[in-house]
Amino acid sequence: MKNLTLNLPAELIDDIQNIVDRSEVSFDRWLISIVIERVEFEKKAQLLKNRSESANYPKFDQILARVPANRPIAGDELE
Repeated sequence: MKNLTLNLPAELIDDIQNIVDRSEVSFDRWLISIVIERVEFEKKAQLLKNRSESANYPKFDQILARVPANRPIAGDELE
């Protein structure tokens, strides 16, 4: 692991500490888990963006055109 020094607002540190106090996890471990979640989110978002850029939209429309225009099942209606 590498060390990283962060300058965070005192209020944010207090908020994190309150969360950590209730969760039985160390401050560092909690912060690492949040950073990991965000990094994974960004990777997935980039993957989806890349896939959307290579999508064949005419083919997609062609496939969707084959779906029958039935009424939705009860409970699946759009509001």
